[in-house]
Amino acid sequence: MRFEFFDRFCPSGRKDMTREIELKFTGTIEALDMLRRSKLFKMYNDGRVKTKQLKSVYFDTPDSGLAQRGVSLRIRKDGTKLTQTIKSMNGKSAPRWDRAEQDAPVSGLRPDPELVADSHVRKTLSEWQERDELHARFETDFRRTAMPLRAGSARIEAAFDVGEVKALGARAGVNAKVAELELELKDGPAQELFDLARQVARSTTLRFAIETKADRGYALTLGTPDKPVRAKPLELEPDMPSGDAFAMILAEGLRQIIANENAILRARDAEGVHQMRVAIRRLRSAISAFGGAYDHGEIARIKGELAWLAKTLGLARDWDVFLERSVKPVQIAFPGDAGLDELTAATRNARRAAWESVLEALEGERYRVLMVDIAAAVSGAAWIDPAREAAADAAGKTSPYGRDIAKTALVRRGVPYRNV
Repeated sequence: MRFEFFDRFCPSGRKDMTREIELKFTGTIEALDMLRRSKLFKMYNDGRVKTKQLKSVYFDTPDSGLAQRGVSLRIRKDGTKLTQTIKSMNGKSAPRWDRAEQDAPVSGLRPDPELVADSHVRKTLSEWQERDELHARFETDFRRTAMPLRAGSARIEAAFDVGEVKALGARAGVNAKVAELELELKDGPAQELFDLARQVARSTTLRFAIETKADRGYALTLGTPDKPVRAKPLELEPDMPSGDAFAMILAEGLRQIIANENAILRARDAEGVHQMRVAIRRLRSAISAFGGAYDHGEIARIKGELAWLAKTLGLARDWDVFLERSVKPVQIAFPGDAGLDELTAATRNARRAAWESVLEALEGERYRVLMVDIAAAVSGAAWIDPAREAAADAAGKTSPYGRDIAKTALVRRGVPYRNV
């Protein structure tokens, strides 16, 4: 299937799709309960709190044809009501928390492609179903406590979800617990949503999350929970506005940082530290490469915070590498050497202290707020300077394309480029 699947699925302005801006936080059930009963949420409460049990079955091909294209297909049971939902990227440059959604009632636990509004997607799903390639891959079963909030001029639904994700098919019986908060913007400015998210990050131990329940389900079916995550290639185009390219790079960097949290916090995997450092290095490099038009204000502040995080991770990474690549091989070559044994013990102690600093940082308020800040910067295009934009408009200058930024960055570094 072609990449245009996304654009055809949710081109900008589609009237048959609903835009969903939803921020997620994960943590413990205790942290969720404390937040739900907190003065903060009582202050913002704007209506009756409702609790219900929701069960959803997610469908895809054996090779995850939908997931590879950023699309999810589920049927959710809410009481006696069954609803088919398709979610997708809200355009190529939209972040993962800004998605398009289409709902339709169904009569059973079998996808009905005829209910999909887009003809291309409808045809593709129908073909998959005819070839018996569209199967139930996993399910979610959780209790949702929904609380309507009023934050400034924004209406927001806070959903506290507690339950589990269960793999189906060949990996049936494998499951993972769910304890998360969803903040969905119902009406009003997105800035109010992010302001509330920052308050959550400051007042609880809940961490900002990119991963959806569908992502967790796929991780279970593939056997990859808590594994280190590498960067994904980005589909940047030469004639893409530079602001859109910048947004995609920032969003991917944020995704990779957060995706490696569990590899560090739960699995204590040294590769997780390395991959998180890679993500930070890519982000800081991108900010520098795009130049002064982007490296200012909030973006410059975020770049400074990323430098703090990189330094914290860097010390742990240095001790990891020194222990594994230098100390251990020598100790194996010269077993029983007292001096090497002392060196190994000292290295392990230093490594342990460095890792404790990493764990403290990732579990701390400064890190939690930084993740929200990056997401808010992407959603609000924080790199845009209104005064500079107005001056450019007055001078008749247009915004640069991605190719222009790339050429400038290459020339600055003395790297030859080909015309595109």
